[in-house]
Amino acid sequence: MGTSPDKRDHLLTYSVRRADLAEAWGVSVRTLARLAAKGEGPPCYKVGTALLYDAREAEAWRLAQANGRAAVVAKPRRKAAAEQPEAM
Repeated sequence: MGTSPDKRDHLLTYSVRRADLAEAWGVSVRTLARLAAKGEGPPCYKVGTALLYDAREAEAWRLAQANGRAAVVAKPRRKAAAEQPEAM
């Protein structure tokens, strides 16, 4: 039992790697990995050792997040200890 030729051709035509999707969205690869682990991110497919996203499904997921719930955004990094104000 394998993937139908139509589905396989679709995946090959519209596939994007996790690193490329993260770069396009301005988030880290780790953010996408965490979302996938929680089952909350866009659907991804494992092909061999590669994790691929259907570009159209991923974009539809991102737009749904932006329209209905909080969009996927990178959290601001913590300030270095020297930059943080001193507690009084």
